Amino acid sequence: MSWLLGLVWVASWWGPRRLRVWFAMLAPFGSVALIVAAFLSVPRGSCEHGCVLGWAGGVDGSRTLADATTTLPVAVAIAVITGLVELVLLIRRNPSSPVDEGPSSSDPLR
Repeated sequence: MSWLLGLVWVASWWGPRRLRVWFAMLAPFGSVALIVAAFLSVPRGSCEHGCVLGWAGGVDGSRTLADATTTLPVAVAIAVITGLVELVLLIRRNPSSPVDEGPSSSDPLR
């Protein structure tokens, strides 16, 4: 599951900037939601019917929970890297003050 998250993130660099930022900043929240959903799908108590039906359907809650917990560090890393890159691009695009080139020729004190 985390490889799919990384693949979509890499592909988003060729798309619009807004899409990339939205994806990167919402990925950790989506990962936490996936962990909660996977935790709720893990069978509790006796596994007489639930475990058999889960294995027969090909859905195992513990496997889903393991996949979901591996996506959280990947999602956080994607958000941090994207945030840092966007911050650098923002700083490079909007300089805070013009470079001081020394006294100008119209300076009366010169």
